[in-house]
Amino acid sequence: MRRLRIGLAQINTTVGDFAGNRARILEAARRASERGADLVAFPELAVTGYPPEDLLLRASFVEEAEAALRTLAREADGLPPLIAGCVEWDGALYNAAAVVHGGAVLGLHRKQRLPNYGVFDERRYFRPGRETPRFAIGGVEVAATVCEDIWYADGPARDAALAGAEVIVNLNASPFHAGKTRERERMLAVRAADNRVAIAYVNQVGGQDELVFDGNSLAIGPRGEMLARGASMREDLVVADIDVDAVRQARLRAMLVMALSNKFGALVLTTGNKSEYACGYATLYGDMAGGFAVIKDVPKTLAYRLARHRNARGEAIPQAVLDKPPSAELRPGQLDTDSLPPYEVLDPIVEAYVEDDAAFGAIVARGYDAETVRRVIGLIDRNEYKRRQSPPGVKITPRAFGRDRRYPLASRYRGG
Repeated sequence: MRRLRIGLAQINTTVGDFAGNRARILEAARRASERGADLVAFPELAVTGYPPEDLLLRASFVEEAEAALRTLAREADGLPPLIAGCVEWDGALYNAAAVVHGGAVLGLHRKQRLPNYGVFDERRYFRPGRETPRFAIGGVEVAATVCEDIWYADGPARDAALAGAEVIVNLNASPFHAGKTRERERMLAVRAADNRVAIAYVNQVGGQDELVFDGNSLAIGPRGEMLARGASMREDLVVADIDVDAVRQARLRAMLVMALSNKFGALVLTTGNKSEYACGYATLYGDMAGGFAVIKDVPKTLAYRLARHRNARGEAIPQAVLDKPPSAELRPGQLDTDSLPPYEVLDPIVEAYVEDDAAFGAIVARGYDAETVRRVIGLIDRNEYKRRQSPPGVKITPRAFGRDRRYPLASRYRGG
């Protein structure tokens, strides 16, 4: 089994304390090394502390920050490779993740998605990066991303996975608010399963002015399963073993099916239904890979009714299939209701929004919970990019995804 042992060091940095931050990084790296880590990851802008705000407008601050990174690289010689958040000046300022090993900075990933909402104002200081480099660490293809990069389904994580990355390391300074931890975990599970990669998510801990950083670092496997979790609201060093071969049992599955298709001249039929495609509850390059989607326009509840109708003429579908709760079976004990409303609730909302073009208020007026309606509409709007890449399928409802319903991939309209 190919394995990558990764350390996630959620440390409490201080803005402008270059020597102190460097000492924290080195101390955590040494402890991770003693535990056999092949790679150690640190939070976003760990070298400078986060958020440095208008200190970034001072040339002397940026120069000291870059010098601190070079010093860190020299001091870390003999330790496992480190990925740490830093700034980079190259005619413009970048929020970056530096890969450090052997006394030198081997490369950098420049943050591409710069948040400019709420407490974030990164476009005031940084220019977005354009490329997602990969690094071979212990024979494993690793890509580094920074915070907001991972939140976008069509962002750097997807680019890295398509280019061959097996593990994505995401550096964060993600402020706490109520409900944020669960939201992050769900997003990361989806991102890992969609791209068939393992994700190592390391977050800052501690306080800075009005912001609190909660840690809760995570290691997520390629099926969306939880591998390890860091402590909440305190420093911690999480060491997780990632089975890299599982990243590759997962990617090859669709390739093997398509290879059989080519060998025998058979058409691969995908299994996704309308409810799953509506909410993006299907995996690109996984169960969405194929030539024809027979039940693409069949809601989940209707699929069950059709199965029972067929069995009334003699059992063709095992009763156990109909009795067991719906599950994507990507991890032990997983149920569809972990991520979606019950299909008896979901399907009428999908029908109202997609087929009837009903607005949010009109759907709520039909008796559905407002927060559930808002969430389902958000899922439908955000997953157009997946549906655009799905195979064709039989149209049976008044409005099917595809030829019937053509929505732009890039849109900020949320008038629902």
